[in-house]
Amino acid sequence: MTLIDQLKQIPDPRHCKGRKHPLWMILMLSVLGFLCGYRGYRPLADFCIQHQTELRAVLALPESQALPSYSTFRRTFLQLTPQEWEPVYNNWAAATLPEVAAVLWSIDGKSIRATSTGGNRHAQDFTSLVSVYEQSLGVLH
Repeated sequence: MTLIDQLKQIPDPRHCKGRKHPLWMILMLSVLGFLCGYRGYRPLADFCIQHQTELRAVLALPESQALPSYSTFRRTFLQLTPQEWEPVYNNWAAATLPEVAAVLWSIDGKSIRATSTGGNRHAQDFTSLVSVYEQSLGVLH
C-alpha cells in the first residue's frame, strides 16, 4: 500500500462546499515539500509553483488540477490534528519497511529553545528534530 493510499483514508474535516483539492493531494504535497526543506504555508505554496511540472508527473495530476495556495495549506492544517496522521504513517511505514532480524539504529536528537518552562503555556512550545539511521539498510528516518 502506498503512502497516497494511506493518506486517502484520512477523513476530510473541511466543508464540502469549495473543496478544490483532494485532501490526500494537499497532504502528499506537504510531505514532499517538507522533505525538500519547505517549511511553512507560503514555502509549501512556493514549492508547488517551482516544481509543478514534476509534481504533476509524479502524482499523476491533470493540467486542469490547480495546485494549492498557501491559504489552502493553512486552512487545511488548522482543521487537522496530528493524531490523524500518526496511524496513517505507522501503517504505511510498517508495510513499507522490511523486517530486519538484527536492527542497528543510530539515534540523534536536537532541540531548539528550552524544552520546558513550566505548565501548558505557549512558552512550553519548542521545536525538536530526531534523526534515526538504520545501519543495515542505510536509511535515514
